[in-house]
Amino acid sequence: LTLDERNAHLHFRLGEVYARMKQYDGAAREFGEAVRLNPLLPAAYMEMGRLHLLRREPGKAIDAWEKALRLDPSNVSLRRELEELYARVS
Repeated sequence: LTLDERNAHLHFRLGEVYARMKQYDGAAREFGEAVRLNPLLPAAYMEMGRLHLLRREPGKAIDAWEKALRLDPSNVSLRRELEELYARVS
């Protein structure tokens, strides 16, 4: 079995697996690689934002979620989460 290391979706899915296993460094690495390969992948920015929250980095979470929302402006649940985060940090 060979894997295409240039596949952004593959890296995104690996990031999800790492996150579920609470291996947040691995998850961050894979989500980062996903957006490097495909900077138009809003789900990867969303998950990166969640990781930043777990690491108590709300500013970085806001940055990631703002990028995701610019790519997917119709995402109502993300917009709501971002508004709640704004309220918590202000």
